[in-house]
Amino acid sequence: MNSGSTCDAIQNVLSMEIDKDGIMWVLDARRVDNNTNCPPKIILLDLNDKGKIVNNFMVPDNLCPHDSGCFLNDIVVDHDYAYISDTTSSDPGIFVYNRKSNAAWKARDKTMFGDLNSVNFTAQGVENKGLSHINGIALSCGKEERIFFFMPQTSLHIFSISNSILKNRSIATGGNLHNLITDRGTKQGQSGGMMCDTDGNIYYGILPLDAVGKWNITKPLSQAEIVEQNHDIVKWPDSFSIYRGDLYLITNSISKFSTRGVDKGEINFRIIKLRTNTESYIYC
Repeated sequence: MNSGSTCDAIQNVLSMEIDKDGIMWVLDARRVDNNTNCPPKIILLDLNDKGKIVNNFMVPDNLCPHDSGCFLNDIVVDHDYAYISDTTSSDPGIFVYNRKSNAAWKARDKTMFGDLNSVNFTAQGVENKGLSHINGIALSCGKEERIFFFMPQTSLHIFSISNSILKNRSIATGGNLHNLITDRGTKQGQSGGMMCDTDGNIYYGILPLDAVGKWNITKPLSQAEIVEQNHDIVKWPDSFSIYRGDLYLITNSISKFSTRGVDKGEINFRIIKLRTNTESYIYC
């Protein structure tokens, strides 16, 4: 499975999610560095059956071209659906995959592009000038309708849309999508990843501040707070997970080593644990 000699093998995994049935949804779909000619794919593994592959969906070129920078970034799972941030520089959007029908489509809107007014910021002493599109995503709880949140990395805004809209292929890909998206306001700085817990709290990184923010979605975004800030260890907080009442986040100092290379004399990667007394949105 991880032998690189064929395209059936895993090539470049960036994100994954495990649903409450023990299925791991794996995004083998980063094709930015031209290190493989294989198409991007979404792999489903049954962790209750020794990691058996139960589905292997090849992403079509018209949704995310594998030879020109396909970048499926982050994933949230909603029963048989997955919503994925497509950060592809030429064609960003929300990639929707339906496991049951083994079909996919992409929602596209200008809110999914990075904001040129938010491009310049400094993190870990490195000035960032690149435009980056939709990145962090989160899914709220809800018995029927759930709210999907998204944000470009180079933006201060968080946007939202109903999951029922994303599930409806004709509406999600139609010309009226922009009118169905809500701008929830601005936060304290640019962000990479985020996630929602069972109490309706969204946790997100604040890259220029070396911090983690917390926003309860029932309140205005202007009331969001900083729950952790540490210039020594919270360096580029990006990946989030919650397990048994604890928030785990990965920091990776990417702003430094992406321009200067990895300094093996210092710690570049950390896993940080913060108490929340809640569970992941997966367990809603």
